[in-house]
Amino acid sequence: MILFEHTTPVGLLMVVLLLVVAAAAFSGWRHLSWSWANGLMGLTYAGAWILLAWCLLLPGHKEDLTRLLKPKFAVVLDTSGSMALRPRDGVTNRWENAQEALALPWVGSVTAECDVQLFALADGLADPAPLSGAASLVPDGSATRLRDGLNDLSGRFSGLNVAGVLLLSDGLETREAFDDWAMDERSFPVYCVRLEEPGQWEEEVEVRIESMATPRRVSVGWESECKVLLSGGHQGQPGGGSAFQERGPGRRTADPDCRGRRGAGGGL
Repeated sequence: MILFEHTTPVGLLMVVLLLVVAAAAFSGWRHLSWSWANGLMGLTYAGAWILLAWCLLLPGHKEDLTRLLKPKFAVVLDTSGSMALRPRDGVTNRWENAQEALALPWVGSVTAECDVQLFALADGLADPAPLSGAASLVPDGSATRLRDGLNDLSGRFSGLNVAGVLLLSDGLETREAFDDWAMDERSFPVYCVRLEEPGQWEEEVEVRIESMATPRRVSVGWESECKVLLSGGHQGQPGGGSAFQERGPGRRTADPDCRGRRGAGGGL
């Protein structure tokens, strides 16, 4: 907004100018005799005062800019290759569901109240971009680093007013063995959207060897003990069993069964 105003009241300027002009006119009428030289000098004097009055009465130019500082709202879109996978033909994948979520009416409501920024996430967090650029992104990332990406976002938004973060991802952290990244405390709320119905994937057994203990020295013909700590199980099915075979020299000596929750260790 542009304003034109005076630092001194206009009425005070007018009173001062009138007093000066009256004093000059009275002084000339009282002490000067009439002549062409005195008349020319009086006109010059009057012109100088007219110019001075014009300069004094010019308003000052002032620009007043008012800007509403909106809170930040971030949309973190997973662009890893797993977003383009689909459990079977004829079913929309996670990427298509995420794009559909970004086309819902909530976008207009949040944009009116917040400064919305889009962050692409794969093996790292990209620079902020307008939300309209989500349609041009391609899910071709080689990794999904959710914990690192959210930590990076926390650092970028440090000290700012953040209304929230919308995370559109399959939630599969590819850098860490467990999915406890969601348990970290953050300075802003994180909202998620379910991009697919549960139970659509036929998940394979995922088992990891956590540790192995065996005697350093064994004697031929004597029995020795080997302890293996396993972690994992069938993803998505708590209590699902995983079968293992324990083999000796040229023969199978045991066929144990290790059962437990996902992420819990089982002894063998």
